[in-house]
Amino acid sequence: MFDDVDDDLVSRAILRIAQQTRYLAPWTALPLASASIAVADMLQNLTGHTVHDVYFPFVRFSVLHAMRVSLAWAAMTRGRKSVGLFADLFGFLVIAWGGGTLVSLLLGNPPAWLISPVPWLVYVAVYLVTIPTRLASVISSAPSLPLGLVLSLVDGMTRGVSVASMPALTESSPKTAGSWLAPVVLGAIATCGGGWIAQTLGLARESWAMGRPSVLGGGVWNTLDVWAALIAGVAYSTLNGHYPALRKVRPLVAEALPDDLEITPGVARAVAVLIFAGLFAARTLAVYFQPAAKVAEQRIQAKAASLPSKAAALSEKIKADVTPIKAQTPEPETPRRSTRSSRAETPSTTSGTPAPGEDTPSKPRKRRAKKKATS
Repeated sequence: MFDDVDDDLVSRAILRIAQQTRYLAPWTALPLASASIAVADMLQNLTGHTVHDVYFPFVRFSVLHAMRVSLAWAAMTRGRKSVGLFADLFGFLVIAWGGGTLVSLLLGNPPAWLISPVPWLVYVAVYLVTIPTRLASVISSAPSLPLGLVLSLVDGMTRGVSVASMPALTESSPKTAGSWLAPVVLGAIATCGGGWIAQTLGLARESWAMGRPSVLGGGVWNTLDVWAALIAGVAYSTLNGHYPALRKVRPLVAEALPDDLEITPGVARAVAVLIFAGLFAARTLAVYFQPAAKVAEQRIQAKAASLPSKAAALSEKIKADVTPIKAQTPEPETPRRSTRSSRAETPSTTSGTPAPGEDTPSKPRKRRAKKKATS
């Protein structure tokens, strides 16, 4: 009985908050309905059609994601010396597949690149077209503000689709079935895991060394990728209406949406995409228009954070290059005698050896013996 009363009070409170929020922020005045429908149609086209039925029969969405990863990898490795094709390709693939691989390992499933050759064909082909040819670097050198806004939409689509695919994966596992928290957390891991692995291992540097992911540095914008994924995951799971625990929150989200917008799984995925895109666009604008002093301070902090790993890599390189020198015991030195003392001891009176031209003590005796014999 008391549980029913508590549930009724919570539902009424949520509805009241939703109504007040709608009055304070009239979402119906925004073109959210048309934008959601347009994004839903775009995602349906990207995920349901191939690039070309004959020459490149692969889904357009995977090619779009590979292109976005190539731009990110080109920006991460800008100014770095060449490290070889295979080492560079390995870092690119870690960025692309790292998050999905972590999710598969947590759920006890094999990753997609292990059971199908399609990811290898698509991502390796896009890498060879964009990275060695410097095409990705040329695109990344475009004006930062327009490029950042366009990439915000692309990031929103790629990450929104990834977050929307998590509930189906968690429901297939008996350990996570029925839990709304599992797809939300796994969505953040899937969208950010590749970058975390690359930053931890230092794959974008000339010599790999352990480092710290930027998300651990704190700050609103540094952690945006994580909490944006959490918000988008909760919004999608709520609008999808699959989890009973989130049905109390659904009126809050539904009241914030236009009345003429029919909530379908495609529209729910489009709402997650718009949440990502809006937050990423806000970060782009905030970083672009922030004072130059803050930008310089952030660059100094990022450089200072990378110094320990660079120093460790340099010390390891020095240890590998320098050959050990065997320690030799020094020989005892004989004391040197001064020239004055040696000169003072050279006269025949002090030495047993006569000077040149002098008679030895035995010569006078022989001469006296001869004189006696002759006499």
